[in-house]
Amino acid sequence: MTEEIHTLTQRVSQLENEVKVVAELKQQVHDLTGKLAAPNTAGGLVDQLKQQVGDLDARLAAKCVAEEDAAVSCTLRWHGVPQAEGENLKTLFNRLCFSLHLTPPPLVRSIYRVRPRQTGQTLVDPIIHIKMEHVREKATLLRAIGAYRRTTKTQLSLQLIGLESPALIYINEQLTKHNYEVFKRAMHLKKHKRLTAVFTRRGDVFVKMIDGVEAHNVRSLHELSELSNNLGGPSRNSSFRD
Repeated sequence: MTEEIHTLTQRVSQLENEVKVVAELKQQVHDLTGKLAAPNTAGGLVDQLKQQVGDLDARLAAKCVAEEDAAVSCTLRWHGVPQAEGENLKTLFNRLCFSLHLTPPPLVRSIYRVRPRQTGQTLVDPIIHIKMEHVREKATLLRAIGAYRRTTKTQLSLQLIGLESPALIYINEQLTKHNYEVFKRAMHLKKHKRLTAVFTRRGDVFVKMIDGVEAHNVRSLHELSELSNNLGGPSRNSSFRD
């Protein structure tokens, strides 16, 4: 009996020690798990923050584009009108509208020349910015210009504003910087007969690859390059070579 009690006592002590070891091991495992989980949690937080920053960047970019579009939505650029001392740009604009049978003329919020620029040895007459009162006023004028071109088969000229000159004048939509770059490249391709038509509508750039087909709304230089390359011919880089 004494021997059995002694044996059982030793076994209990052994079990108690094993329990302590198990408890210690469990605590170590718990601590290690926490340490391993911390980087994962931090990584998850970083990924979450990156996603939030990306979302904010996208929203900010969209807001900037919307504000830029709004800033130019009512504005036109008038090229080709020689600058004269004491000129009255509103009077010249009204003369053009009367020649296009727009009476009364569309409402204008402001009209002014931009700062003149030097091109080589030639001083180019600065363009005229026309800010219409509303986008519908701009659309009315552009429709009248389009109708004049279709009816007369001619472009606008200085004669329409009372000047004795056949020199051409041009009125185009004011574009955002991005869309203007697309427009310039598209006009370059048209000049080299890679496109059959280039025009703008509501500040966007449209191109026609072949006469008689629907125009494409081109939103980037990459998209323009892809459309041009689909026709075959020069490579993407050579397509945009000046």
